[in-house]
Amino acid sequence: MYADNGTKFVAIVNRKEPAPRVMNAIGHLMIGLTSSMQSEEVAALHYDNLDAGIASLISHHPFIVLESKNSNQIWTAYQQARAASLKTNLFISQMIGQSAADQVRATAEAKIEDVECIAMALFGAANDVDAVTKRFSLFKRFATADA
Repeated sequence: MYADNGTKFVAIVNRKEPAPRVMNAIGHLMIGLTSSMQSEEVAALHYDNLDAGIASLISHHPFIVLESKNSNQIWTAYQQARAASLKTNLFISQMIGQSAADQVRATAEAKIEDVECIAMALFGAANDVDAVTKRFSLFKRFATADA
């Protein structure tokens, strides 16, 4: 068991979504989430190896990827995480488009019934995060093209 697990990052992905869309969403979610945090909260550690020329910054906190059965499960988890005052970030279908301006506009204009949750990220004390994410299982696979 990983020793440094008092706080953690978790991403929940909609297993019905294709791999490229999920990977894109996770990248955007984590950049956005960590950008809203203080550097001491993010706690990136230097993983360097001079001999191999490796200079990486990697999170001190665990990063777990879970999967949901559908968009509604992510939406419910997002609402619970916000109610628990956890740091959250949500990626919806309207955030995919031809330009950032188009995406921002589509997101602002979306009706709740048209929102399809692709993924969400959250961060906080492990007990608080676990209370929101306990019903999700570890991510195991990407959706196939015909899923």
